[in-house]
Amino acid sequence: MDPVTTAIVAALAAGATSGVTEAGRKAIADAYEALKTLLKKKFGHASEMVKSVESLETSPRLTMRMSEDLPSNQRAIGSYIAQADRGGSATVNVYQNPPTLKSQNRQRLLAKVQAFWIKGVLEQSLHDAVVIELGLHEQPDAVTNPWRLFVEQPDQSGQSLPPGTPITKVYDDAAGELLILGEPGSGKTTLLLQLVRDLLVRADQEEIHPMPVVFNLSSWAMKRQPISEWLIEELNMKYQVPHKLGQSWVDADQVLPLLDGLDEVTPAYRGACIDAINAYAAIRCCKS
Repeated sequence: MDPVTTAIVAALAAGATSGVTEAGRKAIADAYEALKTLLKKKFGHASEMVKSVESLETSPRLTMRMSEDLPSNQRAIGSYIAQADRGGSATVNVYQNPPTLKSQNRQRLLAKVQAFWIKGVLEQSLHDAVVIELGLHEQPDAVTNPWRLFVEQPDQSGQSLPPGTPITKVYDDAAGELLILGEPGSGKTTLLLQLVRDLLVRADQEEIHPMPVVFNLSSWAMKRQPISEWLIEELNMKYQVPHKLGQSWVDADQVLPLLDGLDEVTPAYRGACIDAINAYAAIRCCKS
C-alpha cells in the first residue's frame, strides 16, 4: 500500500474525526467502509493490501500536531502522521471550511439566548439555591382538541408523571406542543428555561433543529399584532436580529418560539393573546 493510502486508512481507522459533526463522522465511516469493499473486490479478501488495512484497524500508530501554512479560507482541525505496521508513513492534514454566513447568524442567536436566559437567568436563579424537584402532572384537557367532536377518545383525565421526568421528555412526548401550567411562583419559567437549555444543545449540534428563542408575552399587548409579526419585532428589539433576517427565519420556521409570561399580559387582552397564539399555531401546522 502506498504511503498516502496508508495514512488515510490509518487516520480513519483510528477515528481521527475530532471536531467533526455526527453527520460528518457517519459520512467518513461510510466512505471508509466503501474503500475497504473496493480493495477487497479489486485485490481479493486474502491479499496483502486487505491485510494491511485490517492491521491498521487493530493497531494504528498515530501522533498529532497542529497543522501550519493552511489555505487562507480554511482552518485546521488537525494534522495526522500515520504509520502502518508493515511500513510506510505519511501526513494527512484535516481541514474545515469556515462557517457560512447563515451558520454564523444562527450561532450568534443561539449564543445570545444561552448568555441571557441560561447563564444570566436560569443558572443565576439556581446558584446556591436548594433545587426543589417539581412534580409534573399531565393535564390533556387543558387545551382544546379539535378531534374531540368527531373521534371517540379514551379517558384523558390528568395523571402525575413519574418523579424525575425531564421536561424535555414531556415536550418530545407532546410532539413539541406543550403548555406549562401552574400558580404564580410555582416554577413555570424555570421549567421552560430547562427545556430551552436542552433544545439549545440540539440546535447547536444539528442545524435541522429550529433555534429555541424565549419571548415574553407581556409586550404583545402593546400592539396586539399577529404573532409572526410580533416575533420579528421582538427578534429585532431584544436579540438585535435585522428585520429581513428575522422574517426569513420566522417564515421558514427556523425559530422555535418559547413563550413566557402569559399571566403578565393585561387581563383585558389575555384572551386575544391566546387567540393570536392559536392562529399562529394553526398556520404553522398547515405549512408543515
